[in-house]
Amino acid sequence: MLIAILYLGNQYGANYLRRDAIIANLLLVHGWGHYFAPALDFPSWSLSCEWGAYLVLPFYLWAVWPVKRGAMHLLFILGYLGLLLWYSARFGNGNFDRLTEQWGLGRCLIEVAIGVSLFQLNVLYRSQKMARMYDGIAAAIFCAIFVVFTYTNYDFYFVPLAAGLILCLSLAQGPFTRVLEWRPMVLLGEISQLASRRGSLFGLGRSGFSLLTC
Repeated sequence: MLIAILYLGNQYGANYLRRDAIIANLLLVHGWGHYFAPALDFPSWSLSCEWGAYLVLPFYLWAVWPVKRGAMHLLFILGYLGLLLWYSARFGNGNFDRLTEQWGLGRCLIEVAIGVSLFQLNVLYRSQKMARMYDGIAAAIFCAIFVVFTYTNYDFYFVPLAAGLILCLSLAQGPFTRVLEWRPMVLLGEISQLASRRGSLFGLGRSGFSLLTC
């Protein structure tokens, strides 16, 4: 942060920097809705949103944790996907890339809520008998994600596909899961995570419920 302030001040002059932007970035609240110009550290919008989500998460868990029926959590997920679709259209013109420093927290909260229901489904539906079936479904979704990325620029499609992939991988045991658990693949995921700060398909692992918060 200090390096960014010094660089921007030297490049554009002291008047370019605004006190509210500096304070918002230091408190990690610059991704909560209002856009604080100039952007001092753009990649940190995700940290700001995660920080806000962690503050809200205990209250949400208290509200939904007693719900133990899988059908209810499936309905929660469908409802949150609909809410996310509306939210991205309302505040991001249908584009998630615009829901970063401005209105990023709402996007993150919805995705965290989806992640909570995915975790509950993992607990409710874990079965060794179904593990290989989940492995096959995970492989199919994995391929579908690349097809979607190839033929469309609409990034909303990634959210339900990622949710399905995360759930299936958490329940799966089979050839596809073993490939993803192979040490070189894990290392590739870690490199991708460090490079992008946006999550990684290869770094999902078997407990990657936090991917939706990235």
